[in-house]
Amino acid sequence: MSLNQMLAAALVAAGVGGLSTAALSADIPNKMPTKAFTDISYNWTGFYVGVQGGYGWGTGSVNRSPIDTLFYSGVLADGEIPASSSLSSKGFLGGVEGGYNYQYGRAVLGVEADFSYSAIRGSNTNVSNPPFAQPIIITDEDKKLEWFGTLRGRLGLLPAPSMLAYVTGGLAYGKTAASTTTTAITPGPGGPNLCPAPFNDLFCSTGSTSSVRVGWTLGAGIESFIARNWSLKAEYLYYDLGHASYTNVESPANNVVPAMQTDVHFNGSIARVGLNYQFN
Repeated sequence: MSLNQMLAAALVAAGVGGLSTAALSADIPNKMPTKAFTDISYNWTGFYVGVQGGYGWGTGSVNRSPIDTLFYSGVLADGEIPASSSLSSKGFLGGVEGGYNYQYGRAVLGVEADFSYSAIRGSNTNVSNPPFAQPIIITDEDKKLEWFGTLRGRLGLLPAPSMLAYVTGGLAYGKTAASTTTTAITPGPGGPNLCPAPFNDLFCSTGSTSSVRVGWTLGAGIESFIARNWSLKAEYLYYDLGHASYTNVESPANNVVPAMQTDVHFNGSIARVGLNYQFN
């Protein structure tokens, strides 16, 4: 091989080597963004636990019907004791929650359970305006939700990788309580209370109920990652725990006599926020 041929071969070899190195160098930046994106992507699949709290409010119906028709049909019919009323309740609640999500593309399916202590309660007082010299009847009523929990399904979509918009619904349950007391006093300023002995007026009665009730709930919310494994959510729920009935009894001459039946509806709305830790 001549000297010119040897120089030509060396230049070709050097060019091929340079092109190979350049091609390899060009491949490296193309792969790195893919790895970096994988590291910062959000994965909604997995278990999570957290805390939540918020505010509840609602207006439920209260309906009464006479049992002692001789004495209570008239006062219920003319409104001295309200035959029907709306009892509003409100207050704060808060507790814990947990669940599991499964992400499929932009869709997220999940199940969530929560439990809260509640200060949601309401009360109302009605004072009759009787004709002539009949006793004035004061009706005090109240209801409360002592604790509350749900077991719900969630169905959501991801408008962004870090944000979930969802609808939710399922089982609701809670400890409820309600009571009604009627008190009779004589007309005029300073009229005495007719309920203590020895009076024991016919229109003095008491009744109450306390029970764990089961119903349903529906709602919607938004949840978003605020840091790796940490998410913040805002949620609205409507719940309905159904109706509870109880009997008011009167005590003329200390003899307990059924006076009227009371039916109260436990329902309302909850707006709350939650902070969750995602195990993924």
